[in-house]
Amino acid sequence: MTDAERLLPVYMSALEEAGLGEVDVIIRMSGCPNVCSRPPTAEIGIYGYGKNDYVIQVGGARDGTRLGKILYERAPGGQMVAILQGLVQAIRDSNPQGLPAGEFLHRTPAEQLRRLIGI
Repeated sequence: MTDAERLLPVYMSALEEAGLGEVDVIIRMSGCPNVCSRPPTAEIGIYGYGKNDYVIQVGGARDGTRLGKILYERAPGGQMVAILQGLVQAIRDSNPQGLPAGEFLHRTPAEQLRRLIGI
């Protein structure tokens, strides 16, 4: 089990401090792989995998009809703020068609997203 309930507000604050608080994106997070809060269907979904490691899925549908693809199989907790900031910044700055966040993340190849994030 990993932290989720205490960390998600920290991540949201970091996004706001980076000037990314106005980007419209649904993020769900669970501390364990049982994914009770449905992170795999979120535009950005995060769930715990071992002590302080997280699986990050992206590209789910807002209405829950599409599962996201795995972007990082095991992201260390220490990199989560940088990864989330990179993802949200990509949604804002690298989305010339103005697609909804989940659609943009679904259409963009994982390799390209990782390059945009820089991690």
